[in-house]
Amino acid sequence: MLSPDFLLSSISTVFLAQHSTLVAEAVTHAYGGFTVLCDCVASQEELYAIRGGATPVFPVGARVMAILPTSTSYLKLVDVPFLFYTGQTITSEKVMEFIQGLPAASCYLDGATPYCAQLGSL
Repeated sequence: MLSPDFLLSSISTVFLAQHSTLVAEAVTHAYGGFTVLCDCVASQEELYAIRGGATPVFPVGARVMAILPTSTSYLKLVDVPFLFYTGQTITSEKVMEFIQGLPAASCYLDGATPYCAQLGSL
């Protein structure tokens, strides 16, 4: 099976060669394929670069696509301060506590604890 780290390395090499400011931070298995976590939303040209970096690591003839997610069935929190105004560190548990206290909490299902990352801590 293809290593996510090998795929990440190949995509990062293409970004460096093209002097892209986009940074591929991680690659993981998702939905029968892979997902590439980047530091910002990729442009169309950067999607072509991701595909260009991914294509050589797959078997010859494999169909490789690089597209932005279209699903709205997930929640991504961005620009969350690392500390509460009280100075307490924000944790996954605090995020879940807050979400469960929302009026629409009964509509929220999650199979995993949210991941809280400080910039550069992946």
